[in-house]
Amino acid sequence: MGAWLDPFSDKLLVIAPMVVLVAQGEFPWWAALIIIGREIAVSLLRAWLGSRKISMPAAMTGKVKAVLQMVAIVFYILPGVPEWVRAGSLALALVFTIWSGAEYFLGARSRLEEAAG
Repeated sequence: MGAWLDPFSDKLLVIAPMVVLVAQGEFPWWAALIIIGREIAVSLLRAWLGSRKISMPAAMTGKVKAVLQMVAIVFYILPGVPEWVRAGSLALALVFTIWSGAEYFLGARSRLEEAAG
């Protein structure tokens, strides 16, 4: 249960405030789309692998990604944070978002190949 709830709570801590910030015009919609798209894609991948009895444990880059996303969101929530700090933290979070997503899909491919053969 904890293996499912922990990533779910991380997603809620990132997606809920991000959606509110996008609605208020305070956060780039395209960045939210990348982050939410990655979360949906990886969640579907993990569910699909799980249905085939293949486990896909969380990687360190995914944990770093979650922290960087939360830090970036905090910078967008706090008043008076310079735009370059917000943009820089978001850029770093997006790099890890894409990197960790790619890592999951490449890891899944190798796990599927191992299972097949």
